[in-house]
Amino acid sequence: MSFQKPGQRIAIRGLSGSGKTTLATKLSQHLQIPHTELDEIFWQPNWQGSTDEEFFPKVAAVAQNPNWIICGNYSRCRHLIDPSADTIIWLDYPFWLTYRRQISRTFRRCLQKNVLWGHSTETFRQAFFAKNALVFWNFRVHRRHRQQMFNLFQNPDPSKTYLHFRHPQETEAWLLQLKG
Repeated sequence: MSFQKPGQRIAIRGLSGSGKTTLATKLSQHLQIPHTELDEIFWQPNWQGSTDEEFFPKVAAVAQNPNWIICGNYSRCRHLIDPSADTIIWLDYPFWLTYRRQISRTFRRCLQKNVLWGHSTETFRQAFFAKNALVFWNFRVHRRHRQQMFNLFQNPDPSKTYLHFRHPQETEAWLLQLKG
């Protein structure tokens, strides 16, 4: 894989558990660019999702900045992110790996009662037994997400950099080159 340097407006996408936030944090520290998790601006206390009228202005405000890293898979707001993004990173890891990470992270968050985005905690009931249980999310969206990203990468905008990583080792090797 040839080395490509990212720009200053970076969108990071991948299934839950792929490491979007971890990569965003590392890039933010190295490039001195602020990062935003879409989950952080979408979810309100007690896991109440934002309406588009609440969510879209927040996303647009971040995307209007001169530099940013936005991580998340909210296809409903890509029209606010992609036009100003100069780099799109797709963490396209094996399903079994992302699912294992998602389950492990969910267990850890439930047991430790981690507060997410300053206001919500995951519970075993919500994560495993609710109608829209988090642990089944990857099963529901995997095929659709993969097709959307495949289409995006098949028809690239020549003014943007597209980085497609298929394994965490590829991503880590790229980060090492970037830091070197």
